Amino acid sequence: LKRKGVLTLAELMQKAAGQPVAAKIAGTVSGMQQRKSARGNRFAFVQLSDPTGLYEVTMFSEPLEKYRDLLTAGANVVIAVEASLEGDQLKLLARSVQPVDGAVADAAAMGLR
Repeated sequence: LKRKGVLTLAELMQKAAGQPVAAKIAGTVSGMQQRKSARGNRFAFVQLSDPTGLYEVTMFSEPLEKYRDLLTAGANVVIAVEASLEGDQLKLLARSVQPVDGAVADAAAMGLR
């Protein structure tokens, strides 16, 4: 995963300290709360963890509909996010999700290990 540019939560927090950044982060899904906006659009807060900590990713309607099946509790996923640090709070907005197995297979196909 490192060779695919996947960061840990701790690495992402350091990287996002200066300015907003696009990155990939891996984690295990621990929960998800789905909500509806005032306009009726669905969104969700997905809770995840990695060896360096716990974090929450906001997922709006389009990626939520596309990747919802991958976001079951206990699933190991790689999420492409836009990350920004507001004060000491890390804000993560999901763009895409793939299973960790898929990310590892992609790396192997490119000759990475």
